[in-house]
Amino acid sequence: MQNEVLRCRLAAAYNFFAQRGHQHNMNRVRDLAEKLAAGEYGIAFAGHFSAGKSRMINSLLGESLLPSSPIPTSANLVRVHRGKGGEDYARVFFHREKPRKYLAPYDYDLLRSFCRDGDSIAEIELCRSQLDLPPQVVIMDTPGIDSADDAHRAATEAALHLADIILYVMDYNHVQAELNLSFTRDLTQAGKTVYLIVNQIDKHVETELSFEAFCKGVEKAFHSWGVRPAGFFYTSLKYPEHPRNQFPALKQLLDEKLASRHELLAESVAASLNKVLAEYRQEYGQERENLLAGSREILSGLSAERLQQMRDDYRRLSAERDGLLTDWEAEFDAGVEKILANAYLMPTSTRDLARDYLEACQPDFKVGFFGRGKKTLAELERRRKAFFEDAAEKARTQLEWHIKTYFTDFARQQHVDNEQLSGYVQGMAILPPEELLTEAMRSGAKLTQDGSYVMNYTANFAEGTKHVARRFALAFKEKLQEKLAERRKLRCQEIHSQLAAMERYHKAWSAADEAERAQKELAKVLEQVAAADSMPPEGDSLFLPRQLDEEIVPPMDGSPVKSCAEDGKADDSAGAAMAMDIARDMERNASEGVAGKPESQDDSGEAAGIAHIHQEKGGKALLHSWAEKLRKGSQLTGRIPVLKQLAAELAERADRLEGRGFMVTLFGAFSAGKSSFANALLGEALLPVSPNPTTAAINKICPVDDEHPHGTVVVKLKDESMLLADVNRALSAFHQSAATLQEALAMVENALEDKSGSRQREKAFLRAFISGWQEAAGKLGQQLTRQLADFGVYAAQEDKSCFVDWLAVYYDCPFTRLGITLVDTPGADSINARHTNMSFNYIRQSDVVLFVTYYNHAFSRADREFLIQLGRVKDAFALDKMFFIVNAIDLAEDAGEAEGVIGYVADQLKKYGVRKPQMFGLSSQQILKEKMSGKNTGFAFEDAFYRFVLEELTGIAVNAARGEYLLAVERVKELIRLNSSDRAEKEQRRLQLADFKAKADRLLAGLTSMDMQNRQQQEARELVYYVKQRVFLRYTDFYRESFNPALLKGKDNAGGKLQEALGQLMESLGFDLAQELRATTLRMEQFISRQAWQLQQQVNSKLLEINSELPISQRDFAYECGMEYETAFKDIDRKIFREPLSIYKNPKSFFEQGGTREMEAALEKIFDRLADEYLHEQQERLLSSLHEGTEQVFARVKERFERILQANYEADLAALEGGVPAEVLEEILAELEKQA
Repeated sequence: MQNEVLRCRLAAAYNFFAQRGHQHNMNRVRDLAEKLAAGEYGIAFAGHFSAGKSRMINSLLGESLLPSSPIPTSANLVRVHRGKGGEDYARVFFHREKPRKYLAPYDYDLLRSFCRDGDSIAEIELCRSQLDLPPQVVIMDTPGIDSADDAHRAATEAALHLADIILYVMDYNHVQAELNLSFTRDLTQAGKTVYLIVNQIDKHVETELSFEAFCKGVEKAFHSWGVRPAGFFYTSLKYPEHPRNQFPALKQLLDEKLASRHELLAESVAASLNKVLAEYRQEYGQERENLLAGSREILSGLSAERLQQMRDDYRRLSAERDGLLTDWEAEFDAGVEKILANAYLMPTSTRDLARDYLEACQPDFKVGFFGRGKKTLAELERRRKAFFEDAAEKARTQLEWHIKTYFTDFARQQHVDNEQLSGYVQGMAILPPEELLTEAMRSGAKLTQDGSYVMNYTANFAEGTKHVARRFALAFKEKLQEKLAERRKLRCQEIHSQLAAMERYHKAWSAADEAERAQKELAKVLEQVAAADSMPPEGDSLFLPRQLDEEIVPPMDGSPVKSCAEDGKADDSAGAAMAMDIARDMERNASEGVAGKPESQDDSGEAAGIAHIHQEKGGKALLHSWAEKLRKGSQLTGRIPVLKQLAAELAERADRLEGRGFMVTLFGAFSAGKSSFANALLGEALLPVSPNPTTAAINKICPVDDEHPHGTVVVKLKDESMLLADVNRALSAFHQSAATLQEALAMVENALEDKSGSRQREKAFLRAFISGWQEAAGKLGQQLTRQLADFGVYAAQEDKSCFVDWLAVYYDCPFTRLGITLVDTPGADSINARHTNMSFNYIRQSDVVLFVTYYNHAFSRADREFLIQLGRVKDAFALDKMFFIVNAIDLAEDAGEAEGVIGYVADQLKKYGVRKPQMFGLSSQQILKEKMSGKNTGFAFEDAFYRFVLEELTGIAVNAARGEYLLAVERVKELIRLNSSDRAEKEQRRLQLADFKAKADRLLAGLTSMDMQNRQQQEARELVYYVKQRVFLRYTDFYRESFNPALLKGKDNAGGKLQEALGQLMESLGFDLAQELRATTLRMEQFISRQAWQLQQQVNSKLLEINSELPISQRDFAYECGMEYETAFKDIDRKIFREPLSIYKNPKSFFEQGGTREMEAALEKIFDRLADEYLHEQQERLLSSLHEGTEQVFARVKERFERILQANYEADLAALEGGVPAEVLEEILAELEKQA
């Protein structure tokens, strides 16, 4: 294209954008114009952050000029060029301030901080007179497009229009990330000259995959997405002498391109201008946030278990005493008033209904032409009803729910458990007073223009509703008063006596606690925050160089220009040793999510020793030991017929311990090193490892058993319905759905004829389905037994793995001998696009959840939804079972770099609701090498992991077993005491037992599930009520991701693209609603299990009041609801969206003139109603299931109490009547105490 024609087009484009006030695109066009006028040829480096872009530029320039890091270091464009006549400077373009030109020598650290500041800085220009670059050539360094920070990708995309050649750099481990495929496809389709560079090929392990096969896989993946790059290069900058390093060839190519740059410039500028004109409405950039000898001597006489029990008792008794001594009425009243004060009863929508009603109450209000007739009265009644029903709904949700919960909890805190009182609470109905409605009709007051009458009326109406709540509170308080007075006096005396006996110890442990707290506070010292503003500058002319109104910063005195290489390091000991030191220190700081200073080598040896102890003495061995004790105890007590129930309880507990195992599940993005990390845990290279996506099916590494010897592989194939659902999920992208698999085959063939570059994830799955169908068709739903050699094929070969539900490998190694099953899941962002809904159940079922991310690929956008999912359920579990791993930390250049990555990952986790994450940095490859060579020295994660699994999890089960065993010992002792009593004592004891038995029977007979049912129903309703609010907080984000300029560009197939955008929005909202309900169900399962535990506590508390020997051991009654939720809106007729979608006319009116905001609001109204309908239906299903589950749990708890109390009563009677030989009891007791 002739330069003059191109100049005319540029000027026309500039005027076009100026008339519309589109400053962003005005700047883009002006940049192109100046580029053309100056004859400037640009080479841009783009791609993943930390793929080595900056380092590659430094290598090309022959100078370490740019900073680099495994986390995003540049949120703006950096332009590098050669200066004229010894000119050296750094120019910084701010968004809101004038540019600054820093004359050399300048402060390099300041410049590096500018590179990280995308909020206030738009661009940095580095001019060096000694650079090995031809004149008029500019090297551009861009932020990583895969960063979780949207501003980084926006800065990259905004700059690439200036590039004549784009070198797209990818990290070896993440080449086939979908973002790489889609981004490069868009670049090549826009007419850009793109070369794809696979960097860091020194990570390649030939034994895992041949290099030739790796290259073929890479090129095939890009070609399948319609990416036609100008060429591929495979490079290693860390090892320049690497035999497959093509960096020299890349340099040669660039030299050739630069030699002919003048002929290529105009064509490149024209292509960039076309891209600006086609996508001018795209918006970029989003802001992201960010003591004691005396005490120890006193306590030394107590065992750890006794001390903990004493502390728990003191804490419980003190809390109970304090509660008894408080002015409960004032506390109660204050709580009620707080609820009333926070109740928002008259929002704008309700006030509007009140205004309509008051308007109808005016004497001159009429409907129709014939006065205040039936229509007028009907309209008055309609408005009256609408206002009253809305106000009543607000009273129910804002007052009644909270008041009922408060009354029930307050009574329980006061240890008042009265069914009549509970029934009173549940029967309350807080409704607005009807008289306030009629008052409006009687008053005759006139509506005012300023709305003051409506405001006064609604305020009085709200206060009247609150008055109703106060009347209920007063009545409840009077009923509660009757139950409390006498109980408080007697209980206070008992508590005072027990606390006085423990006070000496209490003072001692309190002093120790205070010292520990002070030490922990010293660890919470360091936080750094940076913030800045942003706004682009304006230029003076279009084709002439900009006359910049800039601030000149004089050179620093006597200091040379600093480069990255000259910047210095905190420590030269980079690599594995430093990384492992940092990783070990994570344990001490895991709760804060920050790396501290490195541990010493002595510490690492200690860590290794502790891990070894865990493996030798913990886990399965400890559980087996206690199972044997319980089984022996069952055999001993079973010798006495009247103790058969006790023997059965011990045997049942033994069976549960013997069968106890641990499920550990791995999650993370593909190629984050999950499989490699799993191999490091196993200590053997079992799972297939590759930089390409390998885990396409769920892999379970299980302990061996009698039926499954070492090396057995069980492959569970999907049944027809599961496979059809997967196929239809892929076909839905092509607007097709099959009723049978045979019907699906034809549809798949048609879908694969689509030659467009879109829907590649779905096409990959469908191709695998077609390829593997012949072999799998006759085996669907079956479990196949295979050998270890077949594992890799079914695990990673997609034409087989797409038919696989799961694989189980029975493998004998130290890890599995501890009773651990390891589950390796597909990558969350794998191009296989499968198993997106299985993760929730694994999170729920797992004893440990491990999330793995790669060191220089710390977070990508694909991790967002999964991490939000983790954040939803993390706090629902009694123990924090989630660990977050930053893999390949040995790639760190120094300690500071590693700490930066850890801090970045921690910040991202907190943004997605994962607070106080347990974080560890490690190198799975190095650990595996050490283990396989017998040189493993242990690592901090492994120690923390074994502590959790083999101490905390095992400890819970063992402590319960120990408690059950000791109760059995005490039971035998009681029988011996009864047996040895004289006749008078026995007779008295017999009468006491009969009395105790009668009271206990009455207690159990009077138990009902009503309180449990009421509480769980209210809890479930409240949780569901807030589901929609949480989901719709994300509505705008979902909408903008769906209806975005990149999709709705151009005029071609606008209707189809609108339907695609609508489908994505429906999927996002529907899936999020279903996920929230899954999280709600999990919380309710935990709630009902806690209720079962509380019920046992309440019954034991009442049994204790009857007789201190009556309470029995408590059991966990786990409850699983079994509810499944379909994604919302799946079967909605899309015709209801026809009117909102008609708002779209063309990209210009839609994105520039407010059409997108209008459509967003219109669609939200429809989705709001659809969400209400969906949630109402799902709530009814959930409530029904929870009601049934609560009844089952209640019945199980009650039946166990009845059974054990009856057995104990019969055993006591037998002992009193001489039916149990004393010498046998003594012998049993001796044996029990011997093995205790």
